[in-house]
Amino acid sequence: MIGKVVDLLRQIEGVYKELYALSEKKQERIVANDAEAVSEIVKEEWRILTEAEELETKRGEAVREYLEQKGDAAGSTLQDVLAVASPEEREKLEVVSGELRELLEKQKKINAENRSLIELHLEYLDYMVNTVLKEPQVSDIYGNSGMVADVSTANKGIIDNEA
Repeated sequence: MIGKVVDLLRQIEGVYKELYALSEKKQERIVANDAEAVSEIVKEEWRILTEAEELETKRGEAVREYLEQKGDAAGSTLQDVLAVASPEEREKLEVVSGELRELLEKQKKINAENRSLIELHLEYLDYMVNTVLKEPQVSDIYGNSGMVADVSTANKGIIDNEA
């Protein structure tokens, strides 16, 4: 029965390896400023995450079944399994869970890097838009008297908005 849990953990690891490879590809596309490719990669990531969620559900069921066989109906985590597993089963589980933990840490790191890159691109874009097309601070075109308000050109960007 522990073989089923280990097998599902290996499958989950395979899915996360695929996700990590996509994250690396996404990082390259972010740096290259290829928004269309990033969008396609994100769609693929969602598909993979759905697959990972399904495998995680199966893993949870397998863990509960194993624990019920061992007389622990209340447990549902891998730590609970390690507590009742034989030494050889524990060793198998520790190896695969350690590899999965390392992979998840790498995934967490690349996700943070990608988020920072996207934020940097957005800040740059915001800066450029505000520099090139800066709007005047006056919100009304016409003043209270119905006359055109006095608009200062001090707030104008590089491109003059007046016709």
